[in-house]
Order: sequence, then structure tokens, then C-alpha cells
Amino acid sequence: MSQDAATAYHGFPTKRSLLGELRTRIVATVGLLTGGLAFAVLFLAFFATKFAWYQNLAILLVDLMVVPAVLIVMWISWGVGIGRRFHDGF
Repeated sequence: MSQDAATAYHGFPTKRSLLGELRTRIVATVGLLTGGLAFAVLFLAFFATKFAWYQNLAILLVDLMVVPAVLIVMWISWGVGIGRRFHDGF
């Protein structure tokens, strides 16, 4: 009877597996926020002169919509997974 290391205690995830998943999402969150901000700054600094003001605004709005959308999907999927794992435990 072999048990997965991540679900060693009665089917519940261990503290180590939860922290690993959480750490990955935190790093991804910081990376996405930093990347989105860096894109906006670099775009405005180097490429904005090639477009009209409304095109620049559209590009920045897309950046401001895509980054939070990815973060929301990432964190909701994590929360749903945690809820499913601990549904019977609380």
C-alpha cells in the first residue's frame, strides 16, 4: 500500500506540498506583476512614440487586463483545489 508523499495523512495534503504550491504561486504573482509593470514602463519609454495616444492607451489597458486576469485564474484554481482537498476535513 503505497501512498503519495503529498497525501500521506488520510488523503489530506501535507504541509510541505501546500507550502510548495503556495510558494510557486507567490513567485508567479510577483513575476507577473513585475513583468507587467516592466512592460508598461519599457513600452512607454521606447515604443510609445510610434503609435497614436489612443493606441498607446489600448496597449496599456490590455496589459492592465491580462495580468490581473492571469493572476485571478491562477489563485482561484488554487483556492478551489484547497477547498476540494479539505471539504470533509473542516
